[in-house]
Amino acid sequence: MNAPLRLNAINIRADGERQELPPGTYEVPPVAPVDQYYRQKELGRNSGFPQLLTRCPDNGHTVAIVGTGVTLEDTFDELREGIEKGQIHAVCAVKGAYDWLLTRGIVPNFAVSSEPRQDRVGVFRQLRDDVQYLFASHCHPDTWERFRGRDVVVWHCELKPSWDSLHPGWENVPHVKGGSSSGLRAISLMWLYGFYSQRLFGFDCTVAHDGRWKVTGERLPPEESPPIPVSAGTDGPGEKEYLTTLGLSAQVQSLRMQLRHCPGIRITAAGDGLLQETLKNGKASGWPV
Repeated sequence: MNAPLRLNAINIRADGERQELPPGTYEVPPVAPVDQYYRQKELGRNSGFPQLLTRCPDNGHTVAIVGTGVTLEDTFDELREGIEKGQIHAVCAVKGAYDWLLTRGIVPNFAVSSEPRQDRVGVFRQLRDDVQYLFASHCHPDTWERFRGRDVVVWHCELKPSWDSLHPGWENVPHVKGGSSSGLRAISLMWLYGFYSQRLFGFDCTVAHDGRWKVTGERLPPEESPPIPVSAGTDGPGEKEYLTTLGLSAQVQSLRMQLRHCPGIRITAAGDGLLQETLKNGKASGWPV
């Protein structure tokens, strides 16, 4: 039932050679020192906004969680149709997908960010009163003043349990488990909100052949590793190959563990990318999703 999924690369092809890497080989390093995370978490906890501390039962509704992967452009009509037909009952936008959706006439119910950097405080540009903004407590302190008066819920991101024990006052605080990105945390957040049925859009972990890695047209930033070919499939004639990075592939590797923290979740992913193929093959090998 829980047979591990082989991401056959991540068999990275380096100089024509395949290198089998065990799960968990790569961890995405923090973008800020650990102590800074906890200083910002403390400020977020004391920001005056309500905190997400409880879990809701299955509400029987389906949420679309929308990231900025390049396949979002190809699957946008599917998203819109799902909303119009009442198959999708709520929309959760992750970071840049929020404004992308607004410009196309879709107002998300939720918007999620776990960015700790000051230059990401403005990640949501068009602020609205009919959107609930879900911010990790470690987001930059300027976030709280910018969103004062808005519908904001603060949640606490689990970094490493061992770190909590080194920072008094955090040992027994409910934290949101998940992978190394706001998108993966959004899966856990929506599950905690009672959305056990989830449809992912723009969740690729893939770099397009023209160098784009976001539907907004962004190219890989300098801090990301160069794209590498990765195959995810049956290790046979039908396997597919995608361009990704070490950071993006780490998200894919953490997906199965992420979903194990959300019992009862039912999840699909639209489009053709590394994460979508991983999820499809994971289901075939017995992932209970």
